[in-house]
Amino acid sequence: MNKMGCWNGTDLITQLPIMYGDEVVLIPIKVRSYVEKLTGESPCYSNAYFKPLPILLYGEYDDYGCINNITGDIEQFKEIIQKESEADNEEILKEVSRYGSDNQTEIESYVRFVERGKIEKVGYVLIHKELFDKLKSHDDYWSGKEKYVNEYYDSITFNKRLKDAEESGISEDELFDLRFSRSFGNWETFDRINLNEVNKDSISAILSIASVLGVTRKSWIPQSGSGGQVQIETPHRIIQEFYNNYIENYDKEGEEE
Repeated sequence: MNKMGCWNGTDLITQLPIMYGDEVVLIPIKVRSYVEKLTGESPCYSNAYFKPLPILLYGEYDDYGCINNITGDIEQFKEIIQKESEADNEEILKEVSRYGSDNQTEIESYVRFVERGKIEKVGYVLIHKELFDKLKSHDDYWSGKEKYVNEYYDSITFNKRLKDAEESGISEDELFDLRFSRSFGNWETFDRINLNEVNKDSISAILSIASVLGVTRKSWIPQSGSGGQVQIETPHRIIQEFYNNYIENYDKEGEEE
């Protein structure tokens, strides 16, 4: 049960409420670098307005829009937030301390920094971890997901690898070959980002979730319901019944054909 002033989150995929203590996965998202329009035209793709960043955090919903007991890509999340906010670690922690959050861990403060809207174009979405675990290996990539994982990894970490190569004193020919080998993927799934390191498993899982969103006609977008205390209500049950009946009828029609 919610305490006064608390609220439930919203699952990106099911839109079901996320309640206190629920295990969740957090994925940061960013407004697309170029968005033609936000209204007047139905988007064809799940990332028409926002794109995910290649980072996963795991934790438990804290009743106030964030998560605690955080594990996952912590250093990468901090690196992204510092780059996107143009603030250093001390500045971020000082800003969050204004909300009376001194008892938070450092990474929890970073999540709160984003939740408070301190970065104009960056937010995050939450997914129930049990559902995420069932979907994170979904693969409908016709040429194999591993190819895309490796291309994104090489692109995301390229600047760091190039800098390390330059500092190592390798020859100009070798530097030329490294620059020439750079993957210029279309960045269709992720927003363009440079990191010192990135987790390939996280890239792979987010590619799967992106595919699921496409199939289920959902979008990368901050979820409504912030500030609400809705739990499982009658409309949820009506929608569930319709959903189940619709699929059952679809399956029966397929069998009759």
